[in-house]
Amino acid sequence: EDEFSDDGEKKRGLSSDQLRTLERNFQLGKKLEPERKMYLAKILGLPPRQIAVWFQNRRARWKNKQLEKDYDLLKAQYEGIIAENDALHTQNQKLQAKILAMKRREKTESSINLNNKASCSSNMRREEVVEGGLSLAPPV
Repeated sequence: EDEFSDDGEKKRGLSSDQLRTLERNFQLGKKLEPERKMYLAKILGLPPRQIAVWFQNRRARWKNKQLEKDYDLLKAQYEGIIAENDALHTQNQKLQAKILAMKRREKTESSINLNNKASCSSNMRREEVVEGGLSLAPPV
């Protein structure tokens, strides 16, 4: 089945040489100036409109490729940030647990020290009373 362009002419596919030339020119500049369009049309034997449409389509494909690359890059960065965030969250939980354990140990040690001081203080009073000749404290 033949395809026809808007002006009723039969569409022709581009030769590999024409495609190579167009691609090379596209790499030199994504935008097509009128002078370059006319020059390419002349050397390739194609209508200027076909050159313009080819560049327009090629820019659209190029832009989509760029968007895909940008998406892949952003996705990789996002996944890296998520992994880093998860690692930091885990590290934070471990450090919070360590702090809690240290506070509990400190509280326990503080409590033990208070009990020891109270016990020592009470024993010293008993000894002082016994040495002084009075023994009012019950035997321990």
